[in-house]
Amino acid sequence: MDNPLPSDNRTEKLLCSQVEAIIAETLRYRWLQGMARPRVSVEHFAEEDGTEAIILHADVFMRIAVKVHLPLGGKQEEEGYRILCDGPEVFKQHLLAPLLPDVSQLVWLAPYVNADTLHALTCGMVVTADDEADIFQLYADFLRVMKELWRETRTPAPNRLLQSHYIDRIGERKSLLAEALNVRSMRDLNRVPIVVNNKMVGTIGEVLGNFTARVRGTHAKHACLTHGDEHAKNIMVYRDEARGGQDGQIRWVLIDYTHANKHGDWVFSIARMLYWWRLYSVLEMAKKDGGLQDALQVTWQPSRNGLIINYDSDALSAAIPPVCRALDRQVMEYAETVAAEFEEAEQVWRERLNLAFFAAVFAASIRHFHRQLPGAEFTVPIMIGESVNALFGKGALHSTDDNTK
Repeated sequence: MDNPLPSDNRTEKLLCSQVEAIIAETLRYRWLQGMARPRVSVEHFAEEDGTEAIILHADVFMRIAVKVHLPLGGKQEEEGYRILCDGPEVFKQHLLAPLLPDVSQLVWLAPYVNADTLHALTCGMVVTADDEADIFQLYADFLRVMKELWRETRTPAPNRLLQSHYIDRIGERKSLLAEALNVRSMRDLNRVPIVVNNKMVGTIGEVLGNFTARVRGTHAKHACLTHGDEHAKNIMVYRDEARGGQDGQIRWVLIDYTHANKHGDWVFSIARMLYWWRLYSVLEMAKKDGGLQDALQVTWQPSRNGLIINYDSDALSAAIPPVCRALDRQVMEYAETVAAEFEEAEQVWRERLNLAFFAAVFAASIRHFHRQLPGAEFTVPIMIGESVNALFGKGALHSTDDNTK
């Protein structure tokens, strides 16, 4: 039987082009969830024996970024994804489903092309006026969607909301801090003094005691479904061409679902956002910039005798990119609107914001210290210093423009 493909070269090219489109669209929407657009090249392979089918060869070209977890993280990611899928449709469209949802060893999040983190866009390149306009518009959309998520899932706050979000977060890591400081007991750990920029803050026990008492003295009216880790490295940004659009506008997806919470605290989510714009953006930049590390002038002597910390907080403040400052203000203005909808008195939610910032940053510093993560030698002391500054009012969270030593 003759090969059914017409010998006309133009017809052959047309058929190959049609098949290319079919393969590209199938991969794009059935496997890549619309987030990547593969390039497909199809060639005709003639068969010598008779066949009713036409045999073609397709080459698919993609450069994709994926996120993969070890077993425990994979299970947490899957569970977090399921929790977040209870949110409204306007939020769910910004999630990436696992590619292999039934494999316990790994969870791969859907690939994305032409994409980068919001952190990279704000801190890793020269930001033009046009870039800023795009970023502010995108972040406003992100905040709008998060408010919709919180509003649609709002419930009365459970009794242990603040205990679990604030106090337990640090309590779970105190043993790691004791181990890192080579302290034998919690009693000895509580006696370790903290000194920041030549100022005696108090012992670890006094600092955590102050924090715990203040948490128990405040309250939250509502809980809601939260992502729980809404910082700039968990927001993936891509140009619309990645989804076949022609306008070139930037879009976003939210990744990393291990901290998803059915009954979360929206104020803690605000603190996670501010944690990045006010502090960790600079520390991430410093990991790749020896000159910035030198400018921060970090010295510390962690031991059972004390956490003696010194750094240049003026240099830290000066290193915050202007676009991050603007996004910080955007978050604070947004927080005020959420507080009004959640019927939170200003004094209450602002106090809770300081407490949430301390809980997030101090707990993270313990993890960095214990695991000796890259850059820990300068990130940990600054994180400890800035967390206690937030707790006791120095460098309070009302404005990044008036940070002082």
